[in-house]
Amino acid sequence: MGSSVGQADQLREQFAEIRRDTGLTRNNTAALVAAQQALNDEFGATFRASTDILNNQTFLTSRVKLSAKEASTLSVRMGATQENAYLTSENILNIGNNFKAANGFGMSFKGIMKAVAGATGQVAASFGFSNEAIAKGVLQVRRFGINLQQASNIASNLLDFEQSIGSELQAELLTGQQFNLERARAKAATGDIAGATADVLSQMQNLTAEQRRSPIIMEAIAKATGLSADELQRAYLIQGNNNVAADEYYRLLKEGSQDEIKAFMIRSNLSAQAMQDIEKRKTAEENFNEAMDDLKSTFTDFVDGGFLTELSEAMKSLATWVNNSFGESSDRSKAVGERAMNISDEQYEAAGLSFDEFNEIAYKASLNKGPLGVTSDYAFATNEGIDEARKELRRIENTEITPDDFTIRQNPKDTLVMAGGTQFGKETNTLLEKLITAVEGGKVINLEGRKVGETLVMSSYKS
Repeated sequence: MGSSVGQADQLREQFAEIRRDTGLTRNNTAALVAAQQALNDEFGATFRASTDILNNQTFLTSRVKLSAKEASTLSVRMGATQENAYLTSENILNIGNNFKAANGFGMSFKGIMKAVAGATGQVAASFGFSNEAIAKGVLQVRRFGINLQQASNIASNLLDFEQSIGSELQAELLTGQQFNLERARAKAATGDIAGATADVLSQMQNLTAEQRRSPIIMEAIAKATGLSADELQRAYLIQGNNNVAADEYYRLLKEGSQDEIKAFMIRSNLSAQAMQDIEKRKTAEENFNEAMDDLKSTFTDFVDGGFLTELSEAMKSLATWVNNSFGESSDRSKAVGERAMNISDEQYEAAGLSFDEFNEIAYKASLNKGPLGVTSDYAFATNEGIDEARKELRRIENTEITPDDFTIRQNPKDTLVMAGGTQFGKETNTLLEKLITAVEGGKVINLEGRKVGETLVMSSYKS
């Protein structure tokens, strides 16, 4: 958002309040953050949108299915003109419903809102930047099969008086029809582009099929109206469809068959809509995903609201008090926790260690020479490493050493007790063999005035 931490916290509180006030899952924190970002992009700077605008933004994107760009264009314009965003959207929906009911054809609410969002610059200025006025203009020119940008082109063409009047006269000569575009020019001069368009195109409806086939005539008409020949032909087809729908609708109204009128409205996608209906229009998957996002957002609001931070600080204080009270340092907790994370229950069991036994080894060994004299990955991820840890612990505590073939224990009087047949070392054995060989060969070895080999010689002789 490009905001400070304090501003971000205020936004979070605003988002939580919007969710509570509206009671709508679409107003979860994630959706509101996305809405605020889209509005910032449209506005061109970081600003704090009102609750009304944010609520409308999420409605347009998640329910009406407008793009974030289209929705933010509408929302920012509503904010600039002091329009109530959600109420304005509802009024536009009603304008569309009334148009359908009066004419027997119309546009979807999404189509109207997209067209309103697409009216920018001078086109929007022509309607005083009022979204409701723009919506009325959209529907008015839709009767003739064109959009507001095309209507703006017609108005601009009319204001080029010399060219416009010359093209009008040429069209009259080629078609043999009388056109009067003076009133249309007057409306264009006042910015009434929808009214000017209606005056121009209503006079072009009487062209014959033969005239419409002539590229020369259609080019003259195009110059007179400010539309291309292709745009004129497409508009003619749309008008034809509109007229067929209107004729059928008026026939049903005249006959007074309410059931047939209702069926016609449903078949033509002209049924009146309400904001409540659109609000509920979502798939089961959308409903589930939205509910899950809302749940996560609610928990985020709970966490970020300060409670969990305070609880965490309290737990840290409690842990420090326990460690100090029971003579345990925080180093032990750290050593145990870090090592316990790297080994599974199955590995404890396979190594013949309990969880507590292994943590004891891990802690005491870490105080001496790091992770048990071997790499931590080896010591805490393999059974061989655990065996090494056992040996290291015994060495550290100086209580017992258990090599492969003998055991040495400390006795109270520091007497070494040896068990098993083992060698002290090759050097010792070699010296003893040389001594025995020398004595058996008859040599006399004196040590402190006594003959060391005397007894050995006699024993050897008797043997």
